[in-house]
Amino acid sequence: MSPRSDPKVVWTDFQDNGNWGSIGLSCLVGMTGLVITLIGADSACHLSEELKNAAWVLPRSMVATAVANYIMGFLMTITIMSTLGDVSSIMSTSTGQPYIQVVLNATGSLAGTSVLTAVVAVLLLFSAVNLVTTSSRQLFAFARDKGLPFSKVLGYVSASTIE
Repeated sequence: MSPRSDPKVVWTDFQDNGNWGSIGLSCLVGMTGLVITLIGADSACHLSEELKNAAWVLPRSMVATAVANYIMGFLMTITIMSTLGDVSSIMSTSTGQPYIQVVLNATGSLAGTSVLTAVVAVLLLFSAVNLVTTSSRQLFAFARDKGLPFSKVLGYVSASTIE
């Protein structure tokens, strides 16, 4: 339902819309999102002691997750870039968030845009919970190994919680 972009522009036109000063730096900054996805695999390594048969399960789950996410991410990127429309109008949106304007352009509906934006907000909430869970587990593991100040306090688990 979105406006279609010229394929030549999608595959050959690079812009520094973040005002980084060079297209190369802008591309490198844009790739940080891809690199950050590797943190999930690192987090799984720190939680591996809680898995049964971790030596078999963990590597397979890490590779399967990466393959599935990168295939879907590539398809999503191509779809968004092919239906983006006028970049300057998206960047100067009154919503304050260009991705909301992209969704509004695609749906043509304020209600649909609100629902899809709410879905993104819920997904971000779940990501935050996952981040806190992983971070607290790593903090506990370091404290249990006496690698932190106040390790006795941070590594303490009451007997009533172990059941």
